[in-house]
Amino acid sequence: MNRTFKLKYRIKSKVRFTVFLVAVILLSYAIISGAFSINAANGDSIEQYKHVNISAGDTLWSISQEYAPNDMDLREYVAVINHINNLDGKALRPGQTILVPIY
Repeated sequence: MNRTFKLKYRIKSKVRFTVFLVAVILLSYAIISGAFSINAANGDSIEQYKHVNISAGDTLWSISQEYAPNDMDLREYVAVINHINNLDGKALRPGQTILVPIY
């Protein structure tokens, strides 16, 4: 007598199912975002920042030439300074203080 049983799954509680589904989605998101942050951490990490007071005639290029690491492209360093200070191409003013990353 070989009887095969078909199991029917019925969701008894929609609330529990919804909570379970949300938990699975959040766990998946945490795992995926953690994997991306590990990859990002393998690159150059900023150890500290230096406050630089702007003098007349200073430009982002001259500041970058002074503080950028030797193995980093100056254009990339200028972009990082722009991003950190929310400059978006604005001109530097004498007396202004900006943050410069030190790697």
